[in-house]
Amino acid sequence: MTSVSVLIPAYNSAKYIQRSIESVLNQTVLPSEIIVIDDGSTDETAAIANSYGGIVRVISKGRNCGTPAARNFGIQNAAGEWIAFLDSDDEWEPGKNEIAIAIVESHKTDWCMVARKEVRNSSHQKSGPDSLTGEMICDNYFSLVLQEKRCAPSSTMIRKSVFSKVGGFNEILTTGEDQEMWWRIANVMPEISYYSQPLVKYYVDVAGSMTNSRRNDSKLIAFWDAVTQITSPHDDPLNSGLFIKVRNAFASKAIRSYIRMGNYKVVEHLRSKSNINFHPLTKLLIVLPKPFARAILILIHKSKAGYYWRHLKR
Repeated sequence: MTSVSVLIPAYNSAKYIQRSIESVLNQTVLPSEIIVIDDGSTDETAAIANSYGGIVRVISKGRNCGTPAARNFGIQNAAGEWIAFLDSDDEWEPGKNEIAIAIVESHKTDWCMVARKEVRNSSHQKSGPDSLTGEMICDNYFSLVLQEKRCAPSSTMIRKSVFSKVGGFNEILTTGEDQEMWWRIANVMPEISYYSQPLVKYYVDVAGSMTNSRRNDSKLIAFWDAVTQITSPHDDPLNSGLFIKVRNAFASKAIRSYIRMGNYKVVEHLRSKSNINFHPLTKLLIVLPKPFARAILILIHKSKAGYYWRHLKR
């Protein structure tokens, strides 16, 4: 039987940790274990998690080390053949674990992801661009990204041995560490199983969460320094080409956002990367006076055209 270790890194998550743990305990197929990595919490997070017992256990380094380090510590302590991640403020639908096991067994891949739906203000739900058909597919990870199939940590399940090959999460990063990891994995193991029905509730405006935290210049610069050092194997030109296309597209979208938000130091740092080829419209914005470019982007963002601009492939 497939053994799955669910890792829940948690820092001062007392308000949400019960919801995430119980969403795993309510699975149609239970995992082998649920490991809550208490990342130096000062609230009741550890006490709440410890109250469950059974397949739930709590581990801690004793101090706050950040999400990447917490995930790595969890991987090191996991007994399962497979690692499934769940952020402490997200939750799974009851069939998530069963479906994840089914698609990796069916397609013989070393990792998988299921679709997610965003939840805002804990009430208003907004489904992403993924279909609701429940289609199981196997495809190149970067190809799925170009189709706007999103891969959040809570959506993924990865064979534990993969981390021995590609390394753990980059503990220097405090933003984008999950994306940097997926790109490293995909450069070595491009094929991924995917299930198109949303089985993860991804909370995007929880206080203190990554999606609700301001990302400062130094964090963003560290992220781009890491991802621009990733290189694809030369013996797989198709995968390498897709990776370059994805990275260029992501950088082009990101730099437009940085200009609009006034992160000019990051803009200058990113435009200095010789291995990034920006979209022509982005190239134009980069050379315009910064206040002028920012004013244009703010106007576009607030207009009806803003939706199409934000979804420009590059």
